[in-house]
Amino acid sequence: MLTTLLTIIISFFIFLTSAEDVFSYSGCYLSSSLQSMGLTSKGSYTWQSPSYCEGQCSGSAFIALSGGGNCYCGSNTNLLSVSKQSESNCNTDCYGWPAAMCGNSAGDYMNVYVNKDKVNTLSSSS
Repeated sequence: MLTTLLTIIISFFIFLTSAEDVFSYSGCYLSSSLQSMGLTSKGSYTWQSPSYCEGQCSGSAFIALSGGGNCYCGSNTNLLSVSKQSESNCNTDCYGWPAAMCGNSAGDYMNVYVNKDKVNTLSSSS
């Protein structure tokens, strides 16, 4: 009985994990270079974290975090050609998860995460 229950619970979590978008950290970027890529603001959130922003940007190819609490979504694959900046420029903790960086306090830099499956789908359809 316990083994069956554990199997059901594990299967459920595997299903949930596989159904979600998977984002990987890409790097620190200059905000002005990304804003021209058509990013959509999801606003600021007191408990912002990369995973919260990912949830707000379901189906997007990219998420970007800035100012400690601002979340942006985007699907323009041209972002892959933008030059990364030094990680030292992205030095502001995320409000909700201080172990992760959310750009810098002035909003000049953004930490970017990429949904590689979505990027591949967009790239192959263009």
